Amino acid sequence: MLRLAPRAPGARSRPGPPGLEAHLPAAVAALGPGPVDWGLELASSMVEAMLAAVPELDVPDVIRELERGSVAVVLGCLLELHARGTVTDFEVPEVLLGPAELVSRGIGIEHMLRSVHTAHAVGVRAMMDACGRHVPAELRFQESRRVAEVLLGLTDFLLQAMTQEFAEAQVAWSATSSAVRRELVQEILAPDGSGVTAGDARTVLGYDLEAHHLAVVLWADVTSELSATQLEIGARSLLRGSGATGTLVIPVGRRRVWAWGSRATAAGFEVTDADVLDGARCALGVVAPGHEGFRAGHLQALEAVRVAELAVRNTRVFRYVDLELVCMATRDMSAARAMVRRELGGLATLDDPTTELRETLVRYLAEERSLNRSAEALHVARSTVAYRVRRAEELRGDPIEVRRPQLQVALMLAEVLGHHVLA
Repeated sequence: MLRLAPRAPGARSRPGPPGLEAHLPAAVAALGPGPVDWGLELASSMVEAMLAAVPELDVPDVIRELERGSVAVVLGCLLELHARGTVTDFEVPEVLLGPAELVSRGIGIEHMLRSVHTAHAVGVRAMMDACGRHVPAELRFQESRRVAEVLLGLTDFLLQAMTQEFAEAQVAWSATSSAVRRELVQEILAPDGSGVTAGDARTVLGYDLEAHHLAVVLWADVTSELSATQLEIGARSLLRGSGATGTLVIPVGRRRVWAWGSRATAAGFEVTDADVLDGARCALGVVAPGHEGFRAGHLQALEAVRVAELAVRNTRVFRYVDLELVCMATRDMSAARAMVRRELGGLATLDDPTTELRETLVRYLAEERSLNRSAEALHVARSTVAYRVRRAEELRGDPIEVRRPQLQVALMLAEVLGHHVLA
């Protein structure tokens, strides 16, 4: 090993990678200038091969980390082989700085793994070539096999360490990134948040604040085991399926996400129960443009969530536009409950026959008191509708013309909230 020398003269004529210059004299003292020059040349070849194989890494800051890591690994390996005759593992903090740089630039782990395998292949070729030039023929096979095993073990060690570091860096970056994004979203949502510009939103959030927005809150059911990551993916999928061309998803705890979808026009957004992730429910604001639309739609979605968590309906999608009266009427639940019981009288009970009377009355009023249309919609006889309406009026204690607006709101509250407002 001490006979190693670079193929190109002057391999050490250029400065070593930043942060490693101070280590070169110690390496030269232990190995001699030839092996160190050979190692620097090999490290340079590794970096060139990695950049050729993975163009995504061709960024100045990433290249610097590749150079530092490659030199540290090659010289560390040579020093270990010289001192102990083998390499199992050794401290390579320079290598472990690389994954954090990749994560911060959005470069995936698959690119990092490919770069390591590429460097391994370059190292194996270089070591086999050195064996051919410096090892006696009778020992060449045995030494080549040992070198291959050593390099394979070293690569496995590095892959394991770098993968763990990548995962930890990804978690840390995600938390930091999410915190910054969440903070800016909170500024936009604040009543005085007009100081956040569309440019700020594009730069930090990657989202067009000037478009039309559909605000969504997606949350896991009580019995669901959905993770925050699954909810994020589900929210993006829902918004893309609804017709959004841009999306913004912000995790809020482990079981809820806030999300927005954007498009150039208000028309075209559509969300159905089938679009919602199994085990989740969603609330939708009203589509509206600009900064105020972003904020107002979110506040509406939160109001729809509040009602949804009380609702007895077996549905996954709760639209503020459908629940607006219920949202306004239930900001004081005690008052809402008292109004329902006062307006419905004997209709404010939970038994099945009375529930049927309320449902018939809702349809009758929706059909502008047409017995024929109500009977067709309910799939019953006209006379049945007439009987149920008379019976409902008897239980209420007043004809339906009396305080009709209050009656319709009370019926709506009873339909949506069930036992929360009924006796």
